[in-house]
Amino acid sequence: MTFNNTTHENFIEIFNTAMQKQNNNPNTYQTLISLANENGMILSQKTSFSESLRAMPIGFLCFLGFTYSVYIGGEVENPAKSQIRGILFALLLGVLTFVLCMNQYINIVGQEFNAAIGNPLLLEKVGLHSNSMNYIASFLITNKWLLLFMQLGILIWFLIVPYIMLQVCIRNLIAWTTDGLMPNIFLKRLPKTNSPWVASLIVVLTGALALTLIHFTGLSLVGAIALAAIAYLLTSVGAMILPTSNPNVFSKLPRSAKSKFLGFLESNFQVIGFLCVLGFLWIIYASIWYPEISGGTPIRALIMVISIYVGGLLFYQWRKNKLKQKEINSNVNIEQLFKEIPED
Repeated sequence: MTFNNTTHENFIEIFNTAMQKQNNNPNTYQTLISLANENGMILSQKTSFSESLRAMPIGFLCFLGFTYSVYIGGEVENPAKSQIRGILFALLLGVLTFVLCMNQYINIVGQEFNAAIGNPLLLEKVGLHSNSMNYIASFLITNKWLLLFMQLGILIWFLIVPYIMLQVCIRNLIAWTTDGLMPNIFLKRLPKTNSPWVASLIVVLTGALALTLIHFTGLSLVGAIALAAIAYLLTSVGAMILPTSNPNVFSKLPRSAKSKFLGFLESNFQVIGFLCVLGFLWIIYASIWYPEISGGTPIRALIMVISIYVGGLLFYQWRKNKLKQKEINSNVNIEQLFKEIPED
């Protein structure tokens, strides 16, 4: 609503007036754009298709999380219907929010200004504290209680996000332990609250260790884009090979997923999986190779990604060998047991 009740010219006037009180510059708006051009950003040049492709990792990061409802799938009465509805609704809501709100935001602040504030060095030079849309919107709000409410909402958001990340990691750790990939001690819970305190403690300590390494090595957290894209890539590969690798599961999919794509190609499921593979391959490449995305050098980003996945594969193989040995000693065919577990 804030950006609907103003114009581009009005925003420039209000922004310059507010910033003049901080830096004594009567035209901070134009100063930002001039500094950006001096630093080679060439804001007046139209964005090319190749540049848009390079920005795909950032777009992926914006939508990352629309599948988080999967983590509570085991607590939903009918996950087969609820999950797909939740995922599609989250995508639709996200698209509408970004297209409608961001379009109006860009119209008001200006595309060149929005591009300029994306450079942290320029923010320091003019005295801007943030480049978030909420912060820029605060220049247009005169009601102090509304400003307080907005800041409270931002605070709650940043408090909730780490909680969600911790919850996701803890659930994954418990799932891996249940599958026999991690020591059983991670399943220990508090008697009164039933909270998985060991798994929670390990996740918190691992996060603290990762932050310490990032601080001293300079590795950027934006590498998470590549790591997440690899996970989605593997899922897309699974969609491509599912009809042949597990025809029983594929036969239970809706008819729309099993039908031929455009009437003559492979199934819709496989074609969409193939297109997703191509998209995620590009996101992985761009998020590693372009320093604007990786936050460093391609070599450092590659080292981080390869170390994490190679380390995970080695640990997985080690635990798998131990489980195989237990299987031999107990005369239990684990693979046969998994085949008897219903797909639901």
